[in-house]
Amino acid sequence: MGSIDPMPHKFKIGETVVYRKTRRARADGFIFRIIGYLNDDSGEPIYRIKHVDKGTSESARERELVKE
Repeated sequence: MGSIDPMPHKFKIGETVVYRKTRRARADGFIFRIIGYLNDDSGEPIYRIKHVDKGTSESARERELVKE
């Protein structure tokens, strides 16, 4: 029996995105790369992201991310 992904993801691993932590995120340079997917009971996809310049990583909800 195959597994079904309960939360389809809009972004693919390796894709570059803007993390909209604040309204000025694009101006402040919050550019990240998707490095993984996380599970959550909320039903909203969550991503593991890594800052392209600083190398720091964190998690973000799909609604906080936009395509670069």
